[in-house]
Amino acid sequence: MGTFRCINTSLDVAGLPTAATFCSGRTSKLISYGLSSPPQLVVYEISSKTVKKRLPLPDNGVPCNLTQILWSPKDTHIAVGTSQGSVMVLNYRTYSFSRDLAGHDDLPIRSLTFKDNYLATTDDSGRFAVYDWERESLLHCFEKLHAGPAFDGDISPINSKLMASVGLDKRLQFVDPFIPKVVSTQHLEEPGTAVAFHPMGYQLVVGHSDGSFALIDIRTWKTLLSAVHGQSSSVNSVRFFSDAMIKRMTRSTPGLNTSVGGQGTD
Repeated sequence: MGTFRCINTSLDVAGLPTAATFCSGRTSKLISYGLSSPPQLVVYEISSKTVKKRLPLPDNGVPCNLTQILWSPKDTHIAVGTSQGSVMVLNYRTYSFSRDLAGHDDLPIRSLTFKDNYLATTDDSGRFAVYDWERESLLHCFEKLHAGPAFDGDISPINSKLMASVGLDKRLQFVDPFIPKVVSTQHLEEPGTAVAFHPMGYQLVVGHSDGSFALIDIRTWKTLLSAVHGQSSSVNSVRFFSDAMIKRMTRSTPGLNTSVGGQGTD
């Protein structure tokens, strides 16, 4: 039996939850989460407190758990990454999974990012891979982009050709998968564990393993805000909100117990 919390609601589930996320819509009526025994994706409706669908992962003969789950912007598809390096996209209307897009050498998928028909992923080998998920094809895979695990990646909201990733090697990498090439490499003061572009595209925020984050202007490479410590553990996720607030969720173990903090920016 496992438990995960949604604001002030605690939900007991039959099995060990391995990942969870809200749908992308403004109302966020649905939560999808992974269970380990057997490996499956579960879609749960918050208002009715009922499970809408249980979807076993396709059996490829190798035991695995879901490490990442992400709804598409229009909530029509759900991308999943596994502990064995598989990446699949579920059509939420037909409840059918795509083929395995990745096959990442049995290393866990660290992040998933949707933008239009593109899906970017990072994994523990340091790869940054970009797929055309509608065509179920690989656009490009940057092998060993990081000298160690690549923890997170993001796609520019104003230019789909510009993508960023961070890793434990203290590198912030910018790539263009259409050329393809590494556009720029920036060095961080601490290992990078999370990254997100500003909605306007000219800034991004990087979270670090020591619990700090840095706000960077990518036009000048100047750090606008840095070394703001609010957590004792590494930053797991960073996002910009419309009110310019940054939400920082810190990594904790075991299971899905997480603490949430915020820091305003000017």
